[in-house]
Amino acid sequence: MDLKQLEYFVRVAEIGSITRAAVLLHVAQPALSRQIAQLESELKVQLLTRNGRGVVLTNEGKRLLDHGRGILRQVELAAEDVSARQGASGGRIAIGIPASVASSLTVPLIETFRGEWPNVEVSVLQGRSSALLEWLVSGRIDMALLYDPPYSPLVTSTALLTEKLVLIEGPGKQSRQPVELASLPDYPLIIPNRPNTMRLLIETQLARLGLKPTIAFEVDNVPNILELIAKGYGSAVLSPRAGASAPASFGLNARQIVKPDLAICLSLCTSSRAPRNPLRERSMAIVEGVSRRIITPAGKAVRRVARLKG
Repeated sequence: MDLKQLEYFVRVAEIGSITRAAVLLHVAQPALSRQIAQLESELKVQLLTRNGRGVVLTNEGKRLLDHGRGILRQVELAAEDVSARQGASGGRIAIGIPASVASSLTVPLIETFRGEWPNVEVSVLQGRSSALLEWLVSGRIDMALLYDPPYSPLVTSTALLTEKLVLIEGPGKQSRQPVELASLPDYPLIIPNRPNTMRLLIETQLARLGLKPTIAFEVDNVPNILELIAKGYGSAVLSPRAGASAPASFGLNARQIVKPDLAICLSLCTSSRAPRNPLRERSMAIVEGVSRRIITPAGKAVRRVARLKG
């Protein structure tokens, strides 16, 4: 296996078509097909299944895609590290962001990079914290914002801020009184699927009281959760900032959770194996600065959710 074959395979897998990948790579389609076939022959597995619409990854192909992205990114990092030490001002940085903060942070991050470091190519990837952690360790991304990241010798974490979670309720719910954690099972929750940091926190804290949450629906997307709450399908435990992102017409209500508080910590994480250079150091400073500036402190966000009731 050589890097060119690996790059060809990754591009075909991402695009889902040998024909379109050949155009993107400026390679003749028969030559590209031969390279993929040689790779399959060398590995003694089938990586792609051809159909009338393009190609579909086999299970072996999915595994190679995960490795391939990381390997190609590591090659890029090596080149960028050498160039950075020679004073180059360009390069590429890949940042992973959880879905719950992506709508708030993506545009300000890109605008800040464009204003402060216009020659840097910025890639922002959105995903679950579990997926972001895998991408970080494999080298697919350079840094990630993660909620309560688990300890790993492969990851270096810097805590940015702590958010206290609140119970988000729909129209007609007027109470502003705090909700005790022991009462949380009384509220049917619209909650993300496992694994999810917030869900695991809720389940763990309730289990200590001999309780478990009442699950109405399992939904991963925050805007969808908020819309379902507005339509009366249940409540949700979210960060105040997530609740404040709902349109005013939803009429949502936020109540603090107490005895004890539920809180999650947002951290900026990098791979402990990745080389440190001016590009990476400055990028980390930008991500940290924008995150601290944009993400609303808990108290202000709670008041904003309350104002959404009109």
